[in-house]
Amino acid sequence: GVREAGSVRVTQAYFQIAGGGNEERPIELTPETTLSLKEAYEYLSKQKGMPQVSYHRLPIADESAPPPQILTQLVEILRPVAVGEEKDTALVFNCQMGRGRTTTGMVCASIMLKAGRGWQPAASAPTSLPSIDAASRELPKGEFLAVLHLCAALGEMAGHTSQTGLHAKLLADECIDDCAEVQNLAAAIIECKLSAAKADPNSSRPPEFWLARSIKYLERYAFLVIFAAYALEQASSGFGTPFDAWLRRHWQLRRTLTGISLD
Repeated sequence: GVREAGSVRVTQAYFQIAGGGNEERPIELTPETTLSLKEAYEYLSKQKGMPQVSYHRLPIADESAPPPQILTQLVEILRPVAVGEEKDTALVFNCQMGRGRTTTGMVCASIMLKAGRGWQPAASAPTSLPSIDAASRELPKGEFLAVLHLCAALGEMAGHTSQTGLHAKLLADECIDDCAEVQNLAAAIIECKLSAAKADPNSSRPPEFWLARSIKYLERYAFLVIFAAYALEQASSGFGTPFDAWLRRHWQLRRTLTGISLD
């Protein structure tokens, strides 16, 4: 709780101590020492010997794909780092829970950085995707029908080849695996689908809850594949075309996600 003592407010906060434990201690809050997050970053940047830090806030709904306009802003923020204009720059992401949105931001940044550095598929990477009517597909690897249709549509875009969709998916998968310490954005789709199969219909999170979340996760995954295709195409021009403008030009990509299912 918070208690008042004149112009000073005292609250309790947890401090990490030796050995990794946490210790609750009182902390005094005054108008002079209480800053918003943006003000705290600005304060740090002015301190002698501190590296320059900049703060950016991008609103994204939890458990959902970032809207195109937000990805456009992210590209503009990260472009100098991705094209090598700002070297030795650390990128730090966080959200309320430090899971879904944080990981999504990390994956998008990884996609841009790898594309900007001339990413190529590993020698051991698959050279093709399953056909739409394949008898068996590896859903934990994102081989959903909607994703396969999307990859096919990527290959049909003007100036692209049949490998475009495959390479976009491989890049997205690689970055998802690189950033999977807290949540694997591909595996999470299947995890929710399995949770739906086991959920109690009378619980606060019935099967419908988990299926709806699984669909949202699949949409998020598909958008990461689209973003990877954008990054691979635009890296050579320094990401000169905004993502939302690029997506409007390739409107057929979003059509492949209409009525998306977990098949």
